[in-house]
Amino acid sequence: MPDLATRSQHEEELTAAILTILLMNAGRVGPHPGDYGDFRRDLAGSMSPHLRKVYVEAAEGMVAAYGFPAADLDRAAASWADQAAEKAAAAVSVTTITHPVTGSKLDAMFGPGRAAKIAVTEITRAVTAGEIFILIQMSDDAGRELISVWYTEDDARVCPICGPLHGTPQEDWSQAEPAGPPVHPNCRCWLVYEEVRESIGEAEHWRGVDLLEHQGPDEHESGTPQDSNDGDGNGGFSVLDS
Repeated sequence: MPDLATRSQHEEELTAAILTILLMNAGRVGPHPGDYGDFRRDLAGSMSPHLRKVYVEAAEGMVAAYGFPAADLDRAAASWADQAAEKAAAAVSVTTITHPVTGSKLDAMFGPGRAAKIAVTEITRAVTAGEIFILIQMSDDAGRELISVWYTEDDARVCPICGPLHGTPQEDWSQAEPAGPPVHPNCRCWLVYEEVRESIGEAEHWRGVDLLEHQGPDEHESGTPQDSNDGDGNGGFSVLDS
């Protein structure tokens, strides 16, 4: 599968959870780091359960495709989600502190657009993390070798960062973006995995063409690029807002 079939639902749910915290704090936080303790904690707490569900769903997709039994998935998902949510909340706090939080910037910093951007980016991160968790187990426990290929929607909305990575194998894309998707705010790229079968020396697609035909591009607000490079991009960047 190029992406989770339930991705849109996860995005809506996580956006709503994040927006609730943003709106609760729009008039309460100030220009100093000390003003953000509760905000950061509440934001991380609202994100973690959603990221955990996405991580598990992505990992279970790999398990189903390969018939490989996952070990300690729930514990790994909970631990990863807590850490990822905390990093994301910390990044949001830092970027909020460095911008004005009154006047014309208030809606941008605490509104639905920012909430959606954070949700999209962190869901992409959770998908990649959940898949990699299974890949590592397959390699370590079963000696099964896989390679990954980077995919975008390959349309006019793909950004200049991700566009050149489309269709490239890991040995190439990892030179530019070693952590994999996401690489910037609003990144919805994904990885397609191929298992190397030594007996015949070729790669076997376990997902890709057939499922790509049934999985259309995510719906986006008209005029909004699928992958927008709004700054805070990283190869370890944490989250992403304006």
